[in-house]
Formats: sequence, structure tokens, C-alpha cells
Amino acid sequence: MEKRVLRRSYQIANLIHKHLDQSITEAESALLEEWLREKDSNQELFLQLVKKERISKAIDRMRKIEEEKAAAFPDIINRINAPVAQPAPYRIHKWYYALAVSVLLCICIGALFYINRQAGNSSVPAATASYQHDIPPGTNKATLTLADGTTITLDSAQNGTLAQQGNTKVIKLDSGRLAYQGGKASGKGILYNTIYTPRGGQYQITLPDGSRVWLNAASSLRFPTAFAAGEREVEISGEVYFEIAALTDKSKKKVPFIVDVKKPSSLSNTRIAVLGTHFNVMAYDDEQTVAITLLEGAVNVSGAQGDSRLKPGQQAQLNKQGTLKVVPDADLVAVMAWKNGLFQFHNASLPAVLRQLSRWYNVDIEYKGTIPQREFEGEIQRDLTLSQVLRILEKNQVNISIEGNKMVVMP
Repeated sequence: MEKRVLRRSYQIANLIHKHLDQSITEAESALLEEWLREKDSNQELFLQLVKKERISKAIDRMRKIEEEKAAAFPDIINRINAPVAQPAPYRIHKWYYALAVSVLLCICIGALFYINRQAGNSSVPAATASYQHDIPPGTNKATLTLADGTTITLDSAQNGTLAQQGNTKVIKLDSGRLAYQGGKASGKGILYNTIYTPRGGQYQITLPDGSRVWLNAASSLRFPTAFAAGEREVEISGEVYFEIAALTDKSKKKVPFIVDVKKPSSLSNTRIAVLGTHFNVMAYDDEQTVAITLLEGAVNVSGAQGDSRLKPGQQAQLNKQGTLKVVPDADLVAVMAWKNGLFQFHNASLPAVLRQLSRWYNVDIEYKGTIPQREFEGEIQRDLTLSQVLRILEKNQVNISIEGNKMVVMP
């Protein structure tokens, strides 16, 4: 609970800082406005923190910070709880804010954490009145299907050993991550498991060879419980990020890692061969292309009409006709945003944005009338409720309501 409150406090403190030095984006400004609307005490705190006198005191405090560490936090709380006067308009040069930033952030974080903890707030504020319904963000949840067909709901399973698959133990670690340990292929043939994340879910797994895999919402990974000598091969659908462990056989030859992309409807088959590398694969059925983005190492991507060897920073795209295109300078921040707890949009159309929201919040999309021609830029946290995200989209004159398990887009 306290970790979530502290994280939320830090996020708001960072938004206030960006507001002060005038670097805040439109999306971030919408988040700050949402927080200000939640309750009067948030507005009072904000007014106190942005007062010129407050920042001057922060600078004085920065000069004395070492000798006042022990007494600083109670003093901050006492000041914040003092009566609030309506501040006069202020104008302060940008360098002034930069000087005060370290102490100001400490003030914001300390005060926000104290107030939120006292009020018993969670990291996700309640929905505002303009939305009749609200939907929470996705969580770590997945289903594991064993070789004999047994299914295990991972988010509700106890930590510890979940199953024995051949010579391999299936373990749920204290962190909630799934791990396969002790894996050597048995003489009874290869056993396959499949992990599946529903819409509104994500999960992380460590494979028998030590490779780490992250699954985004509505994704799957089929893999052997133990890799046979000299080969490693898995099959995926949806969006999956890999950090492949380097592996050599008895002759010291590197063992390749093969990823087969489960064929989305009307898209060509895709095969990815890697040695030791970090890369992301996006292959959702409702997207127009399969995108393989390389962060580190090297991969060979093969499609119906050719193949290509990627370098770090490049992205391979395969369309419905099987045509392979290489983007030399991929937007790695946007590609990896989902793994880092963000939505990142760059010239994204409204349907593209809503498809991501649909998968993460487990909602359907309904358009009434023509689809608004809008493009979106910026980032949004994935731990917000759906109504909070939609409030940000409203800044682009998009009218979306939540009706049951549906986002309804209106002209």
C-alpha cells in the first residue's frame, strides 16, 4: 500500500515540477488537472507549492539541507497544513525553478505521501462524476496450460512449486514471476506448456534456458518444458518481449533461439532466429503488420517474401501481403513503453490508440458515426483507470463514453 502511495506521490510531484519549469506536455497537464479535481486539499497543496515565497524557502532549505535532514519532514507537513491564502499571480525565471528543483521534489513527495497515506488513498483515484462507470487497469494475470491439459490460474496460485513437467519444476516465485528450473529433456519426448495472458493481463516468465520473457495483454507463448540439445524454439502470439540467454552446446557452438510467430489472420508466417539478444515482437490479430524491433544483439527475420538481418535500433515490418520492410531508426521508447508501464503514442490514430486501450482494460470498441480523424502524441501511465485516460483523450476533442464493457466513440 505505502509503495503504491509513494509512487503516486512521486508522479504528482514530477508533474508539479514540470508545470513550474513550463516543460509539461498536454497529456501531463491533463493528468495534473485530473488530480486537482479529485479534492479541495489537492488544490490547496498545489497553490502552496507554486507560491513564489514557497520556492524561495525551498532554496534556503537547500543551502541548509544537510543540517536539517532530521527535522525537515515534520516542518514541511506543518507548513502544508497551515491556512492557505489565495496566491497572487507569479512570474519567476526558469533558472529559479531549476535551482529549487531538488528540494521542491522532496517537499512534494513528502507532503503528498503523508496526505495520501493519512487519507487512505490508493494510487488510482476514483472516477469523476462525468463517467457513470469506470474500469481499472490491467494487472499481472495469466493462465498456464500444462502438457496434460491441466490449467493453472497463475495470479491466484500460491507461490512455490506448481507442477513437475518431466525433469523440470514449474515454480511461481515470490515476485509473482513464473520460472522453469532443472530442465533437461527426458526420454519421453518433448513436453510443451502454454502461457496465455487475457485482455487486461500481463506476465513474466523465465524459460528453462534462463531466457526471460514478458507477455503483454492478449498474448501467448508456447514452449518446451526443457530444450533438447542444440535447439531452442518457441511460438508466440500477441506482443512479447524477449531477453535471450546465450547458450552453447558441447562443441562450444552457439545454440540459436527460434521464435515462430503464430500466424495472425491473413498475415504471412514469420520466423525469428536469434543467438543472444533483446527484442520485441508485436503480432496482434487486429493490427495491420507484424513488427519485430531489435534493442540489442542481432536477429534474422524471415517472411513469405524474403528475410533480413536486423541491427540494434531497427524494426522489421511484415504486412498482409508478406512484404518485409525494415525501418532503420525505430522508436524504441514507444515500442518498449508497455513493458515500462506506459502507453506511448507518436502520430497515432484514434483506432490505434483505442486498440491498445481495449486490450489493456478488457473493453470492446464501438463507433457511432464516422471515426474522428485525430492523431495523438505523448505518454500516459498504464496504472490509471480507463476514465482518467479518456479524460486525456478529450483534450483532442474526442467524445468517448464507458457503457458497460464498451468504449463508445461518438461524433
